[in-house]
Amino acid sequence: MLASTSAIAQPPAGPVSEQGERLRFQSLAAPAGPYAHAVRHGDTVYLSGLTAFGSDAARGDTGAQTRVVLGRLHGVLRELGADWPALLKVTIFLTDLKDLAAVRAALIEAYGANPPASSLVQVSGLFDPALKVEIEAVIAAPPQTTPSSQEKSQ
Repeated sequence: MLASTSAIAQPPAGPVSEQGERLRFQSLAAPAGPYAHAVRHGDTVYLSGLTAFGSDAARGDTGAQTRVVLGRLHGVLRELGADWPALLKVTIFLTDLKDLAAVRAALIEAYGANPPASSLVQVSGLFDPALKVEIEAVIAAPPQTTPSSQEKSQ
């Protein structure tokens, strides 16, 4: 576990026990719309979709984009004080199934012997036509990885 987390909790819409805690991660760019990077409910974190947007790979091939997305996902895991085995499930949105081999190669490279449950959805496009892959995740987070209520209000 990290000595201090860089996951910054956004004010929840209701009590944390009922509505979940909105999280923002320093390793990710600020959300471009009305959504949280993630919502934590108990020891489970539901991570919004990640893309290669804003990186050099954003206009590149699907394998390169997937590696950037997985790097960002790994950054989130580390901020939570976790690693790949904490990844419970991913949903992969892919614009062209012909690129599946490149995505799988990047996934195997990242997960090693610890693959999560996974769903694959072919989509007609993502918010930027150059983007080819988006991944959202469900993570089992260590119990005390976010600031206490007092730290959040300071």
